[in-house]
Amino acid sequence: DDEIFLKEIILNIWAYKILIIIFIAFSTSYSIYYALNADKLYAASNMFSLQTPKAKNSSAELDPLSLFSGISLGNSTSASLKEELMGRIFIENLDEKLDLRSDKYFNVHTYDKIIQNDPLWKSKLKEIIGYSSPVRDQSEVIWLSTISTYKDSVSIDTTESGNYVITVTHSDPTRAALIANEIMNIAIKKVEKKAENLQNDQVNFLSETLAKSLYELESAQTKLKEFTIDNSTLPMEGFAAASVNSEVIKN
Repeated sequence: DDEIFLKEIILNIWAYKILIIIFIAFSTSYSIYYALNADKLYAASNMFSLQTPKAKNSSAELDPLSLFSGISLGNSTSASLKEELMGRIFIENLDEKLDLRSDKYFNVHTYDKIIQNDPLWKSKLKEIIGYSSPVRDQSEVIWLSTISTYKDSVSIDTTESGNYVITVTHSDPTRAALIANEIMNIAIKKVEKKAENLQNDQVNFLSETLAKSLYELESAQTKLKEFTIDNSTLPMEGFAAASVNSEVIKN
């Protein structure tokens, strides 16, 4: 039956008008309350480019992301940068400067609330089945909370022109901008440091190669002199002259 009877629909709505009005009033009130009391989140973004450094005594340019990751990844360099900035080691280094664990936005736990007593019914049930809750490391719980929130609040994207955009979401706009700038500065310094180390490695390699080549050249010259002395025709000519002189004296 594909027929629609508008009269029946209107009568049904009218019959449940009180319930519908209550539901609409409750939903509207809750929406207004949530909008007024929900935490405001702000996003701070910065755009930067990783300058491609040149190696000493070389016109070839170095891939900045290969410097950042230690290897060349071709088209996946931006993915390598994102993995580096999202890794726990990087977050720990960032925490040393910005103290993310004390930030209530990143860490929702406090030391005195991590380990809480279970309700009576839950503890009794665990006692009956012989289950004991493992003791959680407080510091690790805080770290997991901080890392999880960091990964949800920080994003790294690449523009069509090859620039990088870091966006940080936070309840405090000033704090969001501070974190975004610090991430950018650390990324740039890491690239510059790796470029410097690579250039130093190249200089050391060239120096060692040159020293080895000079040593081999001197060894080759010494062997050439010895070969020349051993195979020279002058001693043979001297011997022949002495032989002739000896025959003359003999005669």
